[in-house]
Parts: sequence; structure tokens; C-alpha cells
Amino acid sequence: MDGLIGALIGGFFTAIVTYLGWKRASEETAKNNMAQYRKNQIDEFYGPLLGYLRYSQEIFDIARQKLPTKEGEDGLLHVDTSQFSRTRNGIEHSKIWDFFHTQYFMRINSDVVRLLNQKRYYAETPDLNEIIDAFLDHESHGNCLHNMWTHLNEPSDEITDNGYPKGFEELVAKEYGELNREYRTLSGIC
Repeated sequence: MDGLIGALIGGFFTAIVTYLGWKRASEETAKNNMAQYRKNQIDEFYGPLLGYLRYSQEIFDIARQKLPTKEGEDGLLHVDTSQFSRTRNGIEHSKIWDFFHTQYFMRINSDVVRLLNQKRYYAETPDLNEIIDAFLDHESHGNCLHNMWTHLNEPSDEITDNGYPKGFEELVAKEYGELNREYRTLSGIC
């Protein structure tokens, strides 16, 4: 009888140790999977998106130095197309703005749209999804009107949109930082 009791107790402890080992392995697998997902989010979506937005901002800062500006309702300096005339070298401001638009912004924004369409499922928060929607609206609006002006020489000053979404780069940078910290914690890189 003592042998039977010993076997039962041994079997019970073996089951507990096996269960605890399985539970620990499951938790470790879940942690590793989440770390890999966060790394994918950073590498495939947030990192490239932040790079595009920062590059676009640098180009816009240069454009604002070449063109008339005004302070917008958001407190930021915007290109003031109503003040376009000619530069001191006789070049029309509209041609300079079109240069920046076609050579830089349309190309960058096209890359951003492609990234958003391919990897948007990585967007983490409702706030970011709302700003992404606003950006896509702004971009489709701007492309349509620019193409109409370019191909038909038809101005569209009477048509307005909500503009480039305020805080896009800042929100992406914030979420990028949060995800990077979480990834480093999950990976034990801290």
C-alpha cells in the first residue's frame, strides 16, 4: 500500500511539474511572439512611415524658406499661395511650389500611401487610424486637383480640403517610441 501511495504522490508531483513547465513555455512563446510582432510593426510600418514623414517635413521647411508664408489657425507657418508673385530672380512662386510638389511631395506621399495601403493593419491606435484617414483624404484631394491643373490648366483655388493632418509625425513618433520600448522590454534588450 505504501508503494501505491508513493506512486500516486510521485505521479501528482510529476503532473504539477509538467504543467508548470508547459505553462512557462507557453508564456515564453507568447512573449516571444509579441516581441516579434512589435519588431515587425517597427521595421515594416512605424519606422518607414516616420522616416517618410520626417523627410517630407525637411523638404517643407526648405519650401517655406523659398515661398511666402503665413501663420495658420494651428499656430504653424504655412505656404501662403495668396501672396505668390515672383522671386527676386524673376521666377514665379507658383513654379517653385509646383517644383516642390511634383519633385518631392507627390513622390513621398505616393510612397506613404503605398505603405499605408499595404501595412495599415499595424496601426496601433484609433487616433492614428483617424489621422491616416485624414492624410489619405488630403492626398487624394491634392493629387486630383494637381492633375487637373497640370493637364487641363484648370485652377481649383475655390476647392479646399482640411489640409495636411496636424500632429501626424508627432503621433507616429510617439507610438514608434512606445512600441520600441515595449519590444526592448519583451526581448530583454533593456
